[in-house]
Amino acid sequence: MHIIFRFIILFIKCLMDIIGDIFYYFGLKLSPLTFENISKELTKEARSELLQVEYLQDNLDVFIRTIADGNTMPVTGRYFTKVWLIHLLELRVRIKRCLKEDPSIYRVPLKRPIFFVTMMRTGSTFMHCLMAEDDQWSCPKLWELEDFSPPPGTTAADDKTRIARCQLKWEITSTLMGWNDVKKAHGFNPLTPEDLLFLYHLDFKFITAMHDRMEGEFMDFFQNQPANLELIYNKNLKTHLQMICKNKDMENKRLLTMLHASPAHLESLLQVFPDAQIITLHRDPVGVMKSVCDLIHTNSRTCRRLFVDNKKGVGRRLLKSLTNDSKNLVKWRKDQNLEGKGIQRFIDVNFKDLIKNPIETVQSVYKQLGTTLDDNSYKKMAAFLNSHKKSSSKAFDIQDFGLTKETIRESFKEYTDYFKV
Repeated sequence: MHIIFRFIILFIKCLMDIIGDIFYYFGLKLSPLTFENISKELTKEARSELLQVEYLQDNLDVFIRTIADGNTMPVTGRYFTKVWLIHLLELRVRIKRCLKEDPSIYRVPLKRPIFFVTMMRTGSTFMHCLMAEDDQWSCPKLWELEDFSPPPGTTAADDKTRIARCQLKWEITSTLMGWNDVKKAHGFNPLTPEDLLFLYHLDFKFITAMHDRMEGEFMDFFQNQPANLELIYNKNLKTHLQMICKNKDMENKRLLTMLHASPAHLESLLQVFPDAQIITLHRDPVGVMKSVCDLIHTNSRTCRRLFVDNKKGVGRRLLKSLTNDSKNLVKWRKDQNLEGKGIQRFIDVNFKDLIKNPIETVQSVYKQLGTTLDDNSYKKMAAFLNSHKKSSSKAFDIQDFGLTKETIRESFKEYTDYFKV
């Protein structure tokens, strides 16, 4: 996107937020984010879907109540959030309609799928994209995760339209996040693989605590949901992945996708995918926290005012969230009930090994997956590495986020001791 258009977008955001603050000062809240305002803008089918599914209402209620109270989130943040929630509900309707018209989707095979289940910023996106160069894997792309009804590959023209729409959305979003900063940290490309969190959002399962008010009730609610509800989420996840893979050769491909530890509930995931294999990457927690804080601080600009931030709040929330993730990784590994029968369930990768010797690391992982890297895929991976721009972040002190190396290492001690990180 041209720099002039990016400037116009940021100017409009800044202007609208100032206007919203002025109106709020005089007692009028523009674009309030409420259940009623969302409901009245839905189609009849989407409104019915929302009112019939109790957990959708509960999740939405907590989400709205924790972020929309008062004027902490500016008017543009409330508006974009409302548009996004409406899109998710309307997509749910289209998915149900598509499944009713074509029940063969439920029979799409997802044999021995592979999930990256790992903490954020451990090299999982890099490794995912590297392995995606191998045609034996089916790796859902960003545009497919955002709109897969009708299933990707149904018509070339429809795919092209959805890719263009996804591209425009993320160019606008990247402008709001800080164009150069987000490109350095984690760019969003419609044609590259992405995180399954996009699919969990369809059930209003929200995890990433970007906003200042997403502490306390929000984090406690979404990190401690009942097992029966987690099972529903993962059954829906399977159906959605089957839709995405409907027009792919899944008799001869294996699903390879990524799920960060925060939204993961491995017990129910493995109930739904009993033959799955899990890849977990490990990195020094200080490096993880620095990278995550930088990324989330950048991404959160979409829901806060320009030139206003709370780095210490970001650090506090993320330390709590990722400490919880690290404890879950240890808990899952110790649980003998999660071990695979006849397969190697868990595969560990060291971040330093991946960065130093990426293809050799992939070859080692392939052996544990029971497959091989052929010459053509080797050449494609080498070409990817030659063209790949390493993600980077601004130089800063972790103390800017209210954290110290000692605090981080103490919080992750159980994880680092267990996995020898």
